Amino acid sequence: MAIAYFTGTADAVAQVTTVTVGGVLAGETFTLSVGGVAIASHTDADTVIATTVAALVSAWNASTHPYGTAVSAVDASPDITLTADTAGVPFTVTVNTPGGAATLVITGDPTTASAGPNDLSTEDNWTGGGGSGGKPAATDTVEFKDTDVDVCWGLTELNGVALDGLFIHQTYTGRMGLDYAAFATSADGRTVDTSKQEYRSTRAQFPMNGATKRFHIGWHEGPGTPAGSQQIYLLMDGSGEIIVHNTATVSSQSGRPSVDIDTTSASTNLIVREAPAGVGVAMQAPDDAATINDITVTSQSASTRVFIGKGVSWDNFTQFGGTNQIDSAIDLTAGEAVKVHSGTLTIQGDFLIDELHINGGLVIDKHLNTGAVSIVDTWINGGTLDLTQNGQAHELTNVYLEKGGTLRADDGLTDITNLLEPDGGTGPYTISVT
Repeated sequence: MAIAYFTGTADAVAQVTTVTVGGVLAGETFTLSVGGVAIASHTDADTVIATTVAALVSAWNASTHPYGTAVSAVDASPDITLTADTAGVPFTVTVNTPGGAATLVITGDPTTASAGPNDLSTEDNWTGGGGSGGKPAATDTVEFKDTDVDVCWGLTELNGVALDGLFIHQTYTGRMGLDYAAFATSADGRTVDTSKQEYRSTRAQFPMNGATKRFHIGWHEGPGTPAGSQQIYLLMDGSGEIIVHNTATVSSQSGRPSVDIDTTSASTNLIVREAPAGVGVAMQAPDDAATINDITVTSQSASTRVFIGKGVSWDNFTQFGGTNQIDSAIDLTAGEAVKVHSGTLTIQGDFLIDELHINGGLVIDKHLNTGAVSIVDTWINGGTLDLTQNGQAHELTNVYLEKGGTLRADDGLTDITNLLEPDGGTGPYTISVT
């Protein structure tokens, strides 16, 4: 076990990829694509390889699509040499199968690999690890600290390398990951073309090595209040525990959490201690999905914000504070619960909640379960359950009102099968019907 430190000190190198036209041509169509978009296409007529190469090069360089304009094509018949215009910015080219006896193949993928200070796959950016050139190896701990270098490329480099730990210190102020909604054109990922979405990986992948392992985000020990990173987009494979100690005060993307986590294990737990710029689970893109076990918000500050996306499968959500939101489309079944001790929680989406426990704070329930019960058992032991902002018909089976609890409901929209007084009806509690 070793500690691998990310330094971000590598020199930038432009990627070069070589595509070769070959075989016997007889009226086939040849297409070069990037991100699923055809950048250059040509149907041969004279069966001469050099003619097809020249036509593809011309079509590529004439393309106005951002995926193509970031790369220059050169005729080296029978080869086409594709070179990134900006050193350190990678690209991915795919080719079709022309058919017949003709061939179109990527013979150098790449001929020269993209490299640079913003790339996790570049050896010169690492020190101390057990892998090649100091890169992280299995059972290593990875640390990001005391640098503002953005991490944009090679984000899948550590996929499959099970780590014993991850520390993204609060003194790391670079951005990690890419915005899915805009195509990055600069080496640091900050210059973008908003007309096209990003086709390359947008989350840094750090697989965990077991339930006893912990990944730390916003970790800080010592004096001062470091600014933290305004953008950390992660994909965590394997089981373990993720602890968000703190975030930046603002996010790099307006309206989105500064930290967004995608997980794949029902054995992974998330604890959020402070998050003024927000923590999201599978909130980056509309089709994001994640699997996680328990989510706990320990912060008692109203400025902490946690958001659970509609594609997240989770077991238990517990909050002791914050201004948080659940937007789900996956049912919480028997034994899975939402527990609110303080703060504000807004519930949205279309799904079943088996248990809702309110011991304090405010729960604004705007969700429903189409054609069925939305909450089976609701305990209001303190705090408030507000159903008046729902605006749609919904049904609760059992509502247990205890001392200090407040229930606000819509007449004609809220259907409660059993309204119960488990403390013997001694109160006081409040029922308000609009």
